[in-house]
Amino acid sequence: MTRNYLASLFVLALSGCAGLPSAGPRASQVMDQAASGEARRMGIVLVNLTPEVLSSLSRRRPASFRNVFGEGAPAPGPIGVGDVLSISIWEAGTGSLFSAPVVAGQALPPSRGAVLPNQTVQPDGMISIPFAGRIAVAGLEPADAERAIAARLAGKATDPQVLASVVSSVANSVTIGGGASGAARVPLSVRGERVLDVVAAAGGLHIPADDAVVYLTRGGRTAAIAYDAILDDPAQNIFLKGGDLITVTARPPSFLAFGAVQRNGQIPFDARTINLAEAVAKAAGLSDSRADPAGIFLFRYESADLAKDFGEVNMPEGAGEVPVIYHLDLSDATQYFLARQFAVQDKDVLYVAGAPLNDWQKMFGVIGSLLAPAANAVGVGAAAETLSK
Repeated sequence: MTRNYLASLFVLALSGCAGLPSAGPRASQVMDQAASGEARRMGIVLVNLTPEVLSSLSRRRPASFRNVFGEGAPAPGPIGVGDVLSISIWEAGTGSLFSAPVVAGQALPPSRGAVLPNQTVQPDGMISIPFAGRIAVAGLEPADAERAIAARLAGKATDPQVLASVVSSVANSVTIGGGASGAARVPLSVRGERVLDVVAAAGGLHIPADDAVVYLTRGGRTAAIAYDAILDDPAQNIFLKGGDLITVTARPPSFLAFGAVQRNGQIPFDARTINLAEAVAKAAGLSDSRADPAGIFLFRYESADLAKDFGEVNMPEGAGEVPVIYHLDLSDATQYFLARQFAVQDKDVLYVAGAPLNDWQKMFGVIGSLLAPAANAVGVGAAAETLSK
C-alpha cells in the first residue's frame, strides 16, 4: 500500500510540474510567445543582440529639443491679445493734435508730440487711439502697428510719426512650472530667451540637476530631455516662442528588473547613462541557482523607423512605436562586449529567465514535501510493529 501511495504521489508531482511557482517564462517560452500570432498582431519584434543591431541603434536620434522644434529665432512674435503697448505720436509744424498749447514768447519746436496712456490689446484685437478710433493691431509686428496708426491719422494730424513698443506681453511670454522649479510667466525680449534663461528667471531648480527632466510643449507637441543634457549640449538650449510651456519634474532615470536576478524592482540609474552589463550588475547580478544566462531579455518601445532595420514589422494601425524584445545570451562570453555597448533607456524592462533545471529542483522539493508524511507513517508503523513483538 505504501508503494502505491508513493507512486501516486510521484505521478501527481510530475503532472503538476508545469504549475510550479515561477518568476516568469523560460527563455524558450519568451521566444515562442514572441513568434505567436497574437504577438505579430501586436507588432512585437524579437531581436537577437548583434553588432549589426548595435550599429542600427547608434544611428538613433536621441531625445532632443533641437530635433523636434529647431533652433528658433530670438525675435519675439507679433502683438497679441492682452499685450500692453506704449504709443508715442509726433507731428510736424504748429496746430497739431498731439501737442500742448503754444505759449507766447516761446520758440516753436520743429515737431510736437505726445505719449499716450498705455494701451491694452482688447479681446477683439483692438486698441483705441484719439482721433483715429479703434485700430486692429493683434497679429501685427510693432512696426506694422505704427504704420496702421499713422495711416488712420493721415489728414487729421500733420505728417504724423508713430512709435509703438510692447511694454509687457502675455502672448509673447513663456509659462514655466513643475515641482522641481519655480513657477512664473516670463516675457520674451527682443534679444530672445532660451530654455535655461527661463528656468533661471523662475528661480532655478529645487532639486539636483541629475534628477531633473525638462518638458517643452509647443503647438500640441511635447519633448522631454534631461536638464544636465542641456548643460552638456548647448545646441539643446533653444530659443523659446510665445505660448511655450516648460515643465520641470524630478524623474531620475530608472529601469525595472524581474526574473532570476538577485534584486527585483525599480532600480535607478544613479548615472547619466548605463549599459546592459551595468544594469545586470545593479540588479545584483544573476542568481546562480535560478538564472538562465542564455535568457537575458530587455523590453522597450522603439520608433517604427528604427524597428524596420531589424526586419519586417507588422505595425498596428495608428501606432508610432513598436514593442521590441532584445535578446542577449550571456552564456557566450563574446556577448558581454555587446552588453557593454547596449545603452539602457529610462523605463526599460530587464527580464532574466529561469533555468530549466530550476523547475526540476522545485519539483523534487515538492516531491520531498509530499513524501515526508508517508515516510513518517512508515516509521511509526515500523516502531509499532517492533513494540508489539
